[in-house]
Amino acid sequence: LFFLARFFIPFFYGQDYLASVGVFQGLLWLVVFDVVFTPINLLPYAFDRPNLLAAASIIQIIGMAACGSWLIPVYGLSGAVWAKLASKLAAGLVTLVILGGIWRNRRLALFP
Repeated sequence: LFFLARFFIPFFYGQDYLASVGVFQGLLWLVVFDVVFTPINLLPYAFDRPNLLAAASIIQIIGMAACGSWLIPVYGLSGAVWAKLASKLAAGLVTLVILGGIWRNRRLALFP
């Protein structure tokens, strides 16, 4: 679907929407990213730390607001895709770092 977007979007929606192919492809990459990293995002349940999911969601919201307010005015819709990717990466990395500390039996004061 990623490589066929250049043909399908103009076929179904017309040549006026040809400029949206890049944004559509970026959103497809976000879906692939979600499919690959969803198991990592669910690891807090295995560690009996569902509060980490809430913390990751808050980080994702703050990251989306910060990156979005910077990237969207400059890059438009592509900036929204990049902001979404950056916020998901930030939340995922924080979750992995905290779970890594828990895995090594280091209790972090942020999440008892």
